[in-house]
Amino acid sequence: MPFTNSKIRTLEQHINNIYSSDPNLVTGSNVVLTQLKQQDSLLLNIQYILEHASLDRTKFYVLVVFEQRLPSIWNGLSADKRQSLRQYFVGLFMKFARAELTG
Repeated sequence: MPFTNSKIRTLEQHINNIYSSDPNLVTGSNVVLTQLKQQDSLLLNIQYILEHASLDRTKFYVLVVFEQRLPSIWNGLSADKRQSLRQYFVGLFMKFARAELTG
């Protein structure tokens, strides 16, 4: 199931809720995020999420989940999807490296 901007905003709201002083918000969002971590849709849409999320903490959360789950799903991905992810992350690292050199 593809991610939309609306789903990203909802994800960002739950991530923000984790930092809330309201324990009900924290608990509810923890439940949602824990369930989401187990869904492959988060991982399979990582490129879209990273490109469209507005909060750094959302990007960080998605990258951490990706790192944790990647070993268990990698072999189940198609060769095309694995290659696409490799190319995306190499490009992302190159972008960061260029920014660091010119920054």
